[in-house]
Amino acid sequence: MRTAWRWMIGAAAGSLLLPGVAAAQDATTSLGEILRSRGLRPGDGIYVIDTRGHRLKGNLSDLSTDALEITHRGRKRTLTGAEVFRIDRQDSWANGIGYGVLLGAASFFGWCHAVGGRECGLYTIHPRFGGIFMLAGGVAGAVVDANMHKTVFLTSRSARVSVKPFVTKAAFGAQVSFGW
Repeated sequence: MRTAWRWMIGAAAGSLLLPGVAAAQDATTSLGEILRSRGLRPGDGIYVIDTRGHRLKGNLSDLSTDALEITHRGRKRTLTGAEVFRIDRQDSWANGIGYGVLLGAASFFGWCHAVGGRECGLYTIHPRFGGIFMLAGGVAGAVVDANMHKTVFLTSRSARVSVKPFVTKAAFGAQVSFGW
């Protein structure tokens, strides 16, 4: 028995020493290719933050190689790749509802055990309470998940350095500021 454990531990430790397989990916330069590879399709709800910091909420209308077109407040707006800083996609509500229902069922069983003790069964506590707990959990999960977004695209900004002269009657110098 000890020999089997030694072999398993040795195999696990040996597998950590092996080099991992690194698969290179093709370099994509266009915005359309990047967004298509992330599963973004026309009609999807997206949140776009442009380089000026404005946030636009809308649906993706069209996706070309160097620009995207979104419908924002009933109007179509075209943004080039240079204007886009970040693109977020709204998360599906299904997983939030599922987690909420599971949490509601778990809290019902915890409540049932706390109230009924060992005799917690169909006759002690009505099963409709379980449905109420699961419904409340599903609604809470949907509300929480409605505010979740997944980042699909994020550009990297280059670092900025600015130097300004600083002169007063008593002293002089330079004001240096860094930003990224």
